[in-house]
Amino acid sequence: MLEKTRDKDEIRREFSELFARQSVGYLVKRVVTIMAKRLNDALGEFDITLSHWVVLSCLWQKDGLPVMYIASQLQHIGGTLSDLLTRMEKRKLLKRKRDRNDRRVWRVFLSDEGRALSASLPAVAHRLWYHAWQDLSEEELERFSEILDRMIYNFDPSYSVCLPRNSPEVAEKYHFILPPRAPGYRLKVLQLLTTRRFADLIEVHNVTPSHWVVLCRLWQEDGVPVSEIGHYLEQIGGSLAGVLERMEERSLIRKERDERDRRSHLVWLTTDGERLIQVLPQLARQVNQEVCLGISEDDERFFKESLNKMLAVCQ
Repeated sequence: MLEKTRDKDEIRREFSELFARQSVGYLVKRVVTIMAKRLNDALGEFDITLSHWVVLSCLWQKDGLPVMYIASQLQHIGGTLSDLLTRMEKRKLLKRKRDRNDRRVWRVFLSDEGRALSASLPAVAHRLWYHAWQDLSEEELERFSEILDRMIYNFDPSYSVCLPRNSPEVAEKYHFILPPRAPGYRLKVLQLLTTRRFADLIEVHNVTPSHWVVLCRLWQEDGVPVSEIGHYLEQIGGSLAGVLERMEERSLIRKERDERDRRSHLVWLTTDGERLIQVLPQLARQVNQEVCLGISEDDERFFKESLNKMLAVCQ
């Protein structure tokens, strides 16, 4: 049961950073969403996906990796590894072989085609990420990277990388952008870790992180067009439709035709949706406090300023 009801305006003032999408978690999500789409589009010209890119990057740094090691990296970007490796074998990008000393272990090796892509794909990722980082000096980017590592550690102390720091297959100037050490990849890791933590906390209220973002928008202004919700979520099409449909089923929102434009629908909060402002912002703040544990206010401010610089360049 909810605690004593607080004034809605008071809550909005107290959690203004969250509603302005300026928390560490949401800034990371926005940067990752934008850059993942851009990199995926660019890699698509080579018929390569983001998951392919991560596997290939690992193998360029150390060929013949055990499947389980690659799995430990890919668990942070989703997908089923076995199916992914099967598709990559069919594309003749790699091949799997049993370990000579332990027949229970499968190792993954680059094919000639997979090795050849090291001459082109790193330059694509390099161009995109260095465009995003153009307003950060080398010293600032190094500081940003160190803070990022501390944030990941706060959620997953066991996360580590045991690959060589140099790649025999890739030009030296591109080493910094190769997953899993690449700051861009580690941002994705941090985004997934924070999202999972927040999802665990709010599950008791039968809502998801996507529901939370929609609610944040409606708590500021009720009765907004579906298109505006999509812009706020930075989602379009079926993804947004599915989110709103599930929120209607949960009785958090309702949709009505716009009387001024019958082609458009407006989204309104229900009583249940209104009530959640009393509890969800505090849980979001808790996640932000956890991710910034042991990080100074100055470093947190610098980290958020850096993310905003990336957004300003990339949007």
